[in-house]
Amino acid sequence: MRYAILNLLESLSEENVRCADDGIFYIGPDGKQKSLAQLPPRSLRDWQPRHKATVVAAVRHGLISVGEAFRRYNLSTDRYLCWYRCYAPQSPEDG
Repeated sequence: MRYAILNLLESLSEENVRCADDGIFYIGPDGKQKSLAQLPPRSLRDWQPRHKATVVAAVRHGLISVGEAFRRYNLSTDRYLCWYRCYAPQSPEDG
């Protein structure tokens, strides 16, 4: 089940990634360009919610792949899915 979710996450929103002369980026919710240079450093030890949300958004928008996020930040599948559940926008439940 987890691998099916990860495959789905891997295929999300690559059309949101854009290229410019200064690299690959996506437009964040604040309307500003977000690039690889704005991701948390690989050696970060004090993870704040904003760091986790930035990684999740970068994967959702196709800036980095799920696998790259795992390697870059030494994440387990469970840890990333926890971050995803907390920080990815959720669709409203039918009620």
